[in-house]
Amino acid sequence: MLDFIKFILAESVGKKVENKNSAEKHLEDHVIHDGEHGFHHAAKVLDHVHTKLKGGFTDSKLTTNYDGSPSVVFGHHPTNGKFFVSSDKNSKANYTPDDVERNHGNSPELATKLKQSLEHLPKVAPKTGVYQGDLMYGEGDVHDHDGAYHFTPKTIMHSVDKNSKEGKKISKAKLGLAVHTKYHGTNLENMNAGFDPDTRNFSNHPDVHIIDPDTKINASSYSNSEEGRYKKHMKAANRALSMAHPETFAETAAQKEHLKKYISKTSKTGEAPSIEGYRQHLSSQGMKETEKTPKEKAKRQKLEDTMNLLNHVDSHHGKFKSLFDMHHNLQQAKDVLVKSLSKNTGDYQHSIDGKEVPPKGFVATVDGNKTKLVKRSTR
Repeated sequence: MLDFIKFILAESVGKKVENKNSAEKHLEDHVIHDGEHGFHHAAKVLDHVHTKLKGGFTDSKLTTNYDGSPSVVFGHHPTNGKFFVSSDKNSKANYTPDDVERNHGNSPELATKLKQSLEHLPKVAPKTGVYQGDLMYGEGDVHDHDGAYHFTPKTIMHSVDKNSKEGKKISKAKLGLAVHTKYHGTNLENMNAGFDPDTRNFSNHPDVHIIDPDTKINASSYSNSEEGRYKKHMKAANRALSMAHPETFAETAAQKEHLKKYISKTSKTGEAPSIEGYRQHLSSQGMKETEKTPKEKAKRQKLEDTMNLLNHVDSHHGKFKSLFDMHHNLQQAKDVLVKSLSKNTGDYQHSIDGKEVPPKGFVATVDGNKTKLVKRSTR
């Protein structure tokens, strides 16, 4: 039976396709997750970023992803008013070092960072409110050489000239934190994340270096040639939308979960999403599911399910092609903007194993929704 299944699936993969007529999402994935509405939201996000790079004003927020570790939730508990720290909103609140040891003693590194946060963050935190940020460095994490300060919370090393504005803060600080979220509500468990933390509400204290994640735009970083490429891909994305069959999003949405897995896989491999690649993905997944199913009847059903998915793709070839065309051009337009944004690093330089790299990425908040702006093929 298994040999027969392998034969059928192999035949399906090799068959020529007959042309029968987006927590945070990556920008281009909005069209996969949310169909036409997702396309328009992605286009709006890109337009806002494009406008900012041109020196214009929008009501959106654009931040740099500093990607520290750990992420720390902190502030005054909305129920009892006591200052606390936590590893995330749904974890136990820690009010004392003993609480940290009791709740996180099995993770010594995390416990150390939380204790440092508990000691130093009350020096700057507003008297009310709950916030979240990425811890960029604690005591002993900053290294001084070659005229700069360096810290590596995860993969990327962040380097800052000692004589720069940020460098002077680092020279005195015991804790560095990039604050990116403020929670709204009266109950910690049910609070909603708002991506508008105004760090101007924080007090100043030399022991705590609050890193402002807002991306500072330098319009000169966006060249005419880059703008031309951006407009070219947006024109192609909009053309793909206008030429799409009226039922494109309804038919492709029937395979939304499979498409999401496939797109996620291609972002890791660097493969450009395509119909043939998607068919191979469906066949491979179907084979895996079939092989691990013990009963013959269930194996036949898995095979039938896979063939139905493949036949559906073949029957709606043009619709899936339109979807991939939209996704591709949105991604290409985004990559142009990300490249320009990556030149706006301020006092910070970034590297991995001594090789200069751009920041991990950016986050755009438009209409209250956060969207990742990351050049995925490099991550």
